[in-house]
Amino acid sequence: MHQHRDAVTAQAFLDDARRAITFLQAHAGGEGSVPEGEQPLACRGIGVVGFCIGGHLALLAATLPEVAATCAFYGARVSNFRPGGGEPTLAVVPQIAGDLLFIAGDQDPLIPPEELQAIADAFTGDRQRLMVAAGAGHGFLCEARADYHPEAAVMGWRELLGLLEKAL
Repeated sequence: MHQHRDAVTAQAFLDDARRAITFLQAHAGGEGSVPEGEQPLACRGIGVVGFCIGGHLALLAATLPEVAATCAFYGARVSNFRPGGGEPTLAVVPQIAGDLLFIAGDQDPLIPPEELQAIADAFTGDRQRLMVAAGAGHGFLCEARADYHPEAAVMGWRELLGLLEKAL
């Protein structure tokens, strides 16, 4: 079930993230990338958003210097696991220079209260925020899941858009 997730290493993911950033920087606003008559969008940095294992990986990507904003939705096991081994991913938080928002539900069985507390303890910077959605479980933003939580989803999308607008 988790064969692909378990095959990912932090280093391989960061290598892929660097390649994606290089591509975006090379093509953002370039010739042919916007419709005729439109102006290219001003880009003040790169934003990263991830859900579940993608949220975990987004936390790793936040360490890259080009990343200005990161939103990790319910990234599980960040306090006790790192893809491919090594110290837990949460240990990278001091290396993050951009804005960081981690959003999880207080009913998420994959992110128990002790993990939420570890995240809160690690987020000591002014640009790091943990938001916990009351009554929400894992995957609360996805309408197709049993854990969909409309109020938490509205809050999550609002916070994500606010972060991206502020930082980018």
